[in-house]
Amino acid sequence: MNEASNDTTAHTEVQAINAWRSLGHYQLTDCEIYSSPEPWPICIGSL
Repeated sequence: MNEASNDTTAHTEVQAINAWRSLGHYQLTDCEIYSSPEPWPICIGSL
């Protein structure tokens, strides 16, 4: 869930891409990724 927008359908990898764009680089140091207990295999692969 994206708490900022209350979007329960927000996929973690899509949120990571949005973070990359806003930071201007792909290294998300000091960031934490939260996921459901059973993430989709494509989501894990994308991360």
